Amino acid sequence: MSETTGKNHVRSKQGTALEQLQSLFSPKRAQKRLEATKLMFRKFNPKTNPKMIGMEFTALVNERDDFVDLITQGNQDGSMHVDHIEQTAEIFRC
Repeated sequence: MSETTGKNHVRSKQGTALEQLQSLFSPKRAQKRLEATKLMFRKFNPKTNPKMIGMEFTALVNERDDFVDLITQGNQDGSMHVDHIEQTAEIFRC
């Protein structure tokens, strides 16, 4: 997910923040993430590679921040009405 939400990845600015969020969870993107995960775990074992565990933790923190930004944008553009932005971002991250 971090690859598709990350600030370094060019996210489509078309549509509202809600539409952008919905596109992140599309079946097509989910399939691509699953394929990438399978490939990654064939090449690396996170249990024996501490650097990979650290990289994954960093990606999760960055992903959470990206969701906070997107939800905040949704509140501003009127497509979302979220009172607890950071908690909601945590849920999306799981």
